[in-house]
Amino acid sequence: MSFIRVLEQFEALVQKESAALASGRPQDVVQLNDAKFKFVRDLEAALLESSASALTPDLKTRLTRVRLRAEENAQSLKAMATGLASLVQRLQSPGNLEVGLYNGSGRRVVFDRVVGSYEKKV
Repeated sequence: MSFIRVLEQFEALVQKESAALASGRPQDVVQLNDAKFKFVRDLEAALLESSASALTPDLKTRLTRVRLRAEENAQSLKAMATGLASLVQRLQSPGNLEVGLYNGSGRRVVFDRVVGSYEKKV
């Protein structure tokens, strides 16, 4: 397969990966992994087969762009995984899920039977 054809297909795959991440479907990204690794291998093989003069400035720009987008996708997926791990950890320790107002020593401020308005600006 020609280098340009493989690059076009890889660009489309990375775009599909970006769309899946943007719509919050990490499971779709995982399903694309095997195809992505295959395209990386194909891209490397096509690069080795082509001559140095075949790599025009336009192709170099496209390669750089697709690499940067793939790196952004990887960072987004890592952020999702970190967020999910944090959520699981918080759910496993229910004592840390309290939401409210705390004083300087970390004790919770009780709002039972509070009447009036706030006079202090935050």
